[in-house]
Amino acid sequence: MICIAVGGVEKTINILFPYSYDFYKTNLLNLTNAFKDNGHRVILTKKNNLKTLPQLPDLIISNQAWWGVEYEIGKESNKLGIPHITIEHGTPMFYQSNRQYYRRTIGSANLKLLWGQQNFDMMKRYKCSTKLLKITGNPRFDDLCKYKPSTHNVPRILFLSTWKISGKIDLIWREVIKQSEKLNCKLIYKPHPMEKYRGALINKEALPNNVRILKNEELYSEIAKASLVITAPTSVLVPIFFFKKPVYSYYPPILGKLSKGLLNFYFKFKIPHVKTMTSTINIEKLLDSKIGHQKYDNYFDYIAFSSDCNSTKRVYDCCMEFAS
Repeated sequence: MICIAVGGVEKTINILFPYSYDFYKTNLLNLTNAFKDNGHRVILTKKNNLKTLPQLPDLIISNQAWWGVEYEIGKESNKLGIPHITIEHGTPMFYQSNRQYYRRTIGSANLKLLWGQQNFDMMKRYKCSTKLLKITGNPRFDDLCKYKPSTHNVPRILFLSTWKISGKIDLIWREVIKQSEKLNCKLIYKPHPMEKYRGALINKEALPNNVRILKNEELYSEIAKASLVITAPTSVLVPIFFFKKPVYSYYPPILGKLSKGLLNFYFKFKIPHVKTMTSTINIEKLLDSKIGHQKYDNYFDYIAFSSDCNSTKRVYDCCMEFAS
């Protein structure tokens, strides 16, 4: 279940990395750099150019293999006998029934590397064969060690947007604007990467002077500096738990067909959240809240496997073993 490094002298290989969105490339930057640093050739592509390459790759690596160019190249590579490893791009934090039907398989890949036990348990619940899954951690999480959590005299509230399931994001956003201005807090809004393609779920017009909209800033750095993070219950909880930051979710536990999964999530991960469709947030209380460090450490280890910041090497070793 957990990928372990093997001994022996490794050979130099050619790797093709198809990516549908730019943030997939960012997610695996540590891994592609590791391959380059070890003398391997890495080709990144947004097109299905497998058959036009001067030399076929020894390995396909993707950040998902369910759709787009990643799926197309994966299907062709299967016919050609080229191994394809996919690395989870965003672990589902709560069960979504038929909304996540595609997780019953790993798409066109031959092996899927997971962030941690939580992702393994979730894929198993979606009826995916556990023979196709290995736990390694996520290479991007190694960047967490670059930053140290900090505090500020003027509280910094970080509001992280989402793109697919809105929950009560607009209601909470409007309340956060009012309360942050009254409390003289800095309010930072971080768009979701998919907003570039799908649009925003909240109204960002006519914002007060205390609101700043981030564009290209590093997410981990902003979470490390935040006094409070307001978000959907998604994979951004990983850096929140790592840096021990107060958090609030704008997803209520009762949300149509998602209710069963959300109720189970909040039972397991005891984080503050909007309770009903009309309840609101209390920023002042959240800013004064005490973090249970051991609880956060347990959450992190369950989701992200290890805080040793050595996931890139584990994934690299697993890829080399699989390609041999």
